[in-house]
Amino acid sequence: MGYPFGIKGDVSFKDGTVSRKLQNGATSYIETSAEIHPGNSGGPLVNIYGQVVGINTATVGQTIQGVQVGETIKLAIPINMAVSIIPDLKNGKNVVVGPSKQELAQKQADLEQKCKNNSDKYYQDYINQITSLYTPDNSSIKSLLDQIQNSEDYIKQARDNQIAEINNYYNSLIERQRETTQNAVGSARALAARSGLLGSPMGAAQIDNAQRQGDNAIAQLENSRDSEIASINSDYNYKYQRYETIKQQALSDLESKKQKALAGAQDQKAAFYQKCINGQ
Repeated sequence: MGYPFGIKGDVSFKDGTVSRKLQNGATSYIETSAEIHPGNSGGPLVNIYGQVVGINTATVGQTIQGVQVGETIKLAIPINMAVSIIPDLKNGKNVVVGPSKQELAQKQADLEQKCKNNSDKYYQDYINQITSLYTPDNSSIKSLLDQIQNSEDYIKQARDNQIAEINNYYNSLIERQRETTQNAVGSARALAARSGLLGSPMGAAQIDNAQRQGDNAIAQLENSRDSEIASINSDYNYKYQRYETIKQQALSDLESKKQKALAGAQDQKAAFYQKCINGQ
């Protein structure tokens, strides 16, 4: 009953059948084939005995510029639901029938939990991508680090080769000097024996002198060897540290970029969460 589209005159009465009951959360609807248009929406839906069984509410279907076209579903609120709000309506209160506050709160909580779970996953995936991107083995500095490593390996090998050559050279000289010392000591002992001084302080002094001269010569050779090796190591360490400084600076720059990206990850997570809440 009502005035469809606001056209005044006799009260319009449209008949139809009730086909089913629909449930949307805590709100129930009656589906009817009786025509419902702006103007008789809000009017009563009565049975064949004239008893009000519902309040005409809305239609569902395709609209073009606000006009329903084609097949539509007409809905009415069951009267047992409407009765409870009639006093409020009589008092002029605007009542919107829909999900309860508890249902809305639960729906909002479910949405927030869903968005939280999705944003947590998005955040973790984002972190994993950043971590993978800014590792030395998968970054723009990998080529530089490889070059530095090759250079360090090269100077290390060069150092080891030089030290090996020096050791071989001086070890050969030292070995010959030991033989020379042994020969000198032997000669001093033989001379002392021929002179009848073997076992005397003078003979012992001659033998000790030969031994001491030989030991001094060996010590000088060992000092020269160790000095040259130390010089080579010093040169190597200087070159090595220079390359290490370049490498550490490159790694530090990479870590700074990584931390900057990680710092922005929380903002990305918050933005993703907000879009989810907004249904985007």
